[in-house]
Amino acid sequence: MRCTDFISLVLSVSYVTCGGYEYVGCYKDSDPRDLPQRVHGREVTVKSCAKSCKDLFYRFAGLQFSYLCFCGNKRGRYGLLPEWKCSSECTNKEDKHCGGYWSNSIYKTGYDPPAGVKITPLLTKALADLKPHVNATNHTKEHKKAKSTNH
Repeated sequence: MRCTDFISLVLSVSYVTCGGYEYVGCYKDSDPRDLPQRVHGREVTVKSCAKSCKDLFYRFAGLQFSYLCFCGNKRGRYGLLPEWKCSSECTNKEDKHCGGYWSNSIYKTGYDPPAGVKITPLLTKALADLKPHVNATNHTKEHKKAKSTNH
């Protein structure tokens, strides 16, 4: 199978991508986040962050402050920074660009959506499908009322 091959399965379309990640540059971050989807984990490497983001159908992965991993399909809304702003030591001590304080070392993940096909990233869709959950610490009058009208 080649990188440009498409596979049609039932009602979904799968796209095969090839290659690894590629460093794009050092970019400023702010609130709201430049790359909105956080991928959790403490032992994050460039490779593991890029792979996690690619597996979730995101085009870009960003490492911040050595161990934070963020994903998104657009990058750079707050602008480029000098490379020294992304000089935090990586957790594996092998990778060179692992961000800094409110600065992302951004990488292309290798995922490139097919032209004309809108892809909803998996994690965002999965979170949207979750039903609200009330735990013991959130039993306010509003929660109790909402819970009683939903059952």
